[in-house]
Amino acid sequence: MIYFTKSARGYSHKKEDTVCQDHSSSYFDENRVIITACDGHGSSIYFRSDRGSKFASFAIINALKDIEKSNYKLLTNSEFLDKIKLQILCEWNESVEKDLSSHPFTQEELQKLSNEQKFTLKTNPETAYGTTLNAVMVTSRYVLCVKLGDGGVFYIKDQQAFPVFEDDSDNVANITCSICQDKAFNHLCVGVLSKKNIDGAIICTDGLLTPYQSLSNFQASFVKPMLKKFKKGDASKEIKKFINKLADKLGVGDDVSLGVILKETRKKRKKIIKNKK
Repeated sequence: MIYFTKSARGYSHKKEDTVCQDHSSSYFDENRVIITACDGHGSSIYFRSDRGSKFASFAIINALKDIEKSNYKLLTNSEFLDKIKLQILCEWNESVEKDLSSHPFTQEELQKLSNEQKFTLKTNPETAYGTTLNAVMVTSRYVLCVKLGDGGVFYIKDQQAFPVFEDDSDNVANITCSICQDKAFNHLCVGVLSKKNIDGAIICTDGLLTPYQSLSNFQASFVKPMLKKFKKGDASKEIKKFINKLADKLGVGDDVSLGVILKETRKKRKKIIKNKK
């Protein structure tokens, strides 16, 4: 099995001298592979969203790696999935609280905000860390998918990528659901697929999807060419270079994150391969 993640800073962020607000991570042990791709929000009130996206990635990995192999059969149980959702949110909120305790908001951070935004942060300081999240865990029998907000989670079959979740009805007019919202639990989607007949999974932030304008164009112009390259061998380095170019020149200026898990196609290579950033 091949897996990797990649995040790249968008050219608009470089131009404005702001940090990359995306974060992607991966985790592997003998029972599972996990990939994440989280997109911190860009508006002024979300001035710590780069930390928020990192906390979201770590929260997902911590929650999913805690699932014992003996409990994999419970992944089809809705109550068990709700517990996973709750743990992800609790892990994220705990990280935010620790960060706020160690690093309270500074005057420099607050000076550009409106009075209304400052009031929001007094009552809901976690807003500053707002982010979306996308993740996949592959086990011996199941593919567990997690999504909150925009971006994409896809399973791969027959050299095509299929969306796991329908778009959230609240993701409209460039306003996306966020982990920092009061009703984050309701918008956090967790789905489970049988690993049988699935060839892999792709996750990404909207910085990868938006330049292609439509799912069909994303499929034809990115997914199919990428999968074709992987049929010939491990194309991870080449894909990572393309993600850098997309963020730096070819895209819409936004940060870009991608995560991929694929079955190994070459018979000689049976071990799991991790491609570091």
